[in-house]
Amino acid sequence: MDSKKKENSSKSENPVDSKIGVCHYHLCRKRTKVYRCKYCGEYFCEEHIKPKPPGMPKFNSVSQEDVLYMEEWRDTHGHPCAPFYDYWITQIKKKREKYMKNLDKLLKAREIKKKETVEEYREERNFLSRTGSVFRKSESTNVIKKSKKKSKLRQIIRFIGYVLLLIIILSILSSIL
Repeated sequence: MDSKKKENSSKSENPVDSKIGVCHYHLCRKRTKVYRCKYCGEYFCEEHIKPKPPGMPKFNSVSQEDVLYMEEWRDTHGHPCAPFYDYWITQIKKKREKYMKNLDKLLKAREIKKKETVEEYREERNFLSRTGSVFRKSESTNVIKKSKKKSKLRQIIRFIGYVLLLIIILSILSSIL
């Protein structure tokens, strides 16, 4: 008996979330099973129960909040709900703060890695200079001389290519005339 009394009392305490009635959305007005919006308390059909922020969006704006507002505005399901707007704004702010916290953590971790790599580079450079593995002055001049020889060779090859091209053009012109 006690369990039946508890069930009956719990049913009377909870407000009715659905009933048969008319949808309060101004373009719908269907007579069907309607559900109560938890923000404004009006009754809407299954198609229009989702709350949306009211008003017209800023069509030319590119801010994140206005883009989200435009997406909500374009959604055909749902109803404009003034009390929902404050909740929606707080949710956007919470998401933005969470995103910024995670971004800060990521950037701090990246800075630490950069510092470690710079320190590793310096240690490696110091090690190489102590062991003599770095190019000595004579070795570096040999490398420079070799690169100069290669550039001269490239210039000569390019010149020969131009000469051959001129010979071909002259032979074509002489055959035409």
